[in-house]
Amino acid sequence: MDENAVLYVALSLVLLCITTYLLGSEGRRLSHIPTVGGSSLPLLSYVGAFRTLLYSKDVLQEGYSKYKGGVFKIAELNCWIVLVTGSELVEELRKVPDSILSFPVALQELIQEEYTLGRGLASSIYHIPLLITRVTRHLAELFPNIHDEIVTAFNDELSLTKEGMILSMDAGPSEQDVDGSGLSSDQSSVRWVATMYVFPFDLLRKIMLNSMLLCRPFHDFDQPGRNRDFCELNKSFTIDLMVGATIVRMFPEFLRPLATRLLLSVSKSVARGHELLDPILNERLRLAKELGDDWIDKPKDLLQWLIDARPSDVPLTTVPLRVLILNVAAIHTSSMTLTLALYYLAVHPEYVKVLRDEVETVARTHEWTKDAVDRLDKMDSFLKELMRFEGLSTRSMIRTALKDHTLSNGTFIPAGTRLMTTARAIHHDENIYADPDVFNPWRFSNMRNAGETAKFVNTSSEYLAFAYGRHACPGRFFASTELKEVLSHLVVNYEMKMEKEAVVPPSSFVGYSLIPDLKANVMFRRRGRNAN
Repeated sequence: MDENAVLYVALSLVLLCITTYLLGSEGRRLSHIPTVGGSSLPLLSYVGAFRTLLYSKDVLQEGYSKYKGGVFKIAELNCWIVLVTGSELVEELRKVPDSILSFPVALQELIQEEYTLGRGLASSIYHIPLLITRVTRHLAELFPNIHDEIVTAFNDELSLTKEGMILSMDAGPSEQDVDGSGLSSDQSSVRWVATMYVFPFDLLRKIMLNSMLLCRPFHDFDQPGRNRDFCELNKSFTIDLMVGATIVRMFPEFLRPLATRLLLSVSKSVARGHELLDPILNERLRLAKELGDDWIDKPKDLLQWLIDARPSDVPLTTVPLRVLILNVAAIHTSSMTLTLALYYLAVHPEYVKVLRDEVETVARTHEWTKDAVDRLDKMDSFLKELMRFEGLSTRSMIRTALKDHTLSNGTFIPAGTRLMTTARAIHHDENIYADPDVFNPWRFSNMRNAGETAKFVNTSSEYLAFAYGRHACPGRFFASTELKEVLSHLVVNYEMKMEKEAVVPPSSFVGYSLIPDLKANVMFRRRGRNAN
């Protein structure tokens, strides 16, 4: 065994001993809270931690079934997590101020911000509320660009458009539309094209980049190689950030700086982000200096809003990094959701028929705007049910206790404790949802018809796909509009089927995160009167 191997073995043993001591110490402080998934004893708790890593869906469901309305704890490799269950405690978690149970601190711990991204972001998280104050309020204004980029991205990614043919829903079906498909009879294609997960990712990346992140005339990413560079940066940055945070969390605090220097590569992705985005940032600053703050043709995009809203004490050098973070968060979650949606639509053409009829009806009676998209109740219900039934995470509403706190049921939460809720178990609770283990795409539109509020973007203690309360996902309004627009274009202009079996490919879980089957292929072809 060479010297490096001996060193790594020795460091691993030291790390195991330190982590076992710390985990055991924390476990003793939480001994009054029941344990699920394994033992509370030192060393043996690692069995539960690995079980959580591999089978979080089952572990959290077990805890929810046993202690619904109360709390339980599970082991992770480096700490204990307390799960709160039941509507009353979820409501309480929403209401407790961040000075006691903090979401920002929990998020910083999750991504290990100090070690993965540096301390520059910690001074201000102004980029998060910006999604509400600027992006959401400008959605109607951004909508034409979003629509144009969706049409262009589909034509680029699927390559099924005949030369000179651009399909659009700007004014509903055209006079040449003989069968309600949005296509004239001579525009059909019999060619099927197969795609995998990379299709939703690349599709949404292009839409996000050109419609909201950076206005197309104000960047050069359409030049050969530049778009590919930005795509690769998105992928590498996401992987480096998530893997890096996971690695750092395994080490005790005093060893994390060393682990960061030896094991992490996030800094390389961040440096590449600066290479791509700094020239655009500097050009915006030059134009503002020469033409004034309200210069003509000033772009309305995320980069410009980040520049304009930047507090005076926040360094300009953090703006490109904030762009990367928001971009990764938006594309990753939306592409996962779109992947799941494609699988369900490819397997269930009866869903497609209902959605297509709704889109064409709305397009005929309303100008194709954000307001029209907001009227797609069936589409909205389909997406909400998809997130209820599948979900992207088994957990939600992460918090870190900054002070000792006693919950309303008498459970004592010592300072330093991590908390969260059991999202998936709540979404599959038969006392909340009828037939919860059955996918019913019109579940929520039927609820709205009965007078209940059940929009995709609405959150509650019983629907946690976007978390709940003041820290609910601020980008959900943009995601909702984008996904509905993409699916509207898809169901009107394309036919879909699975390449192999006509069943929805099963998803898997890594830690708390759902991962769709990334090997399954969906087949696409243009719709037309003569298509078989």
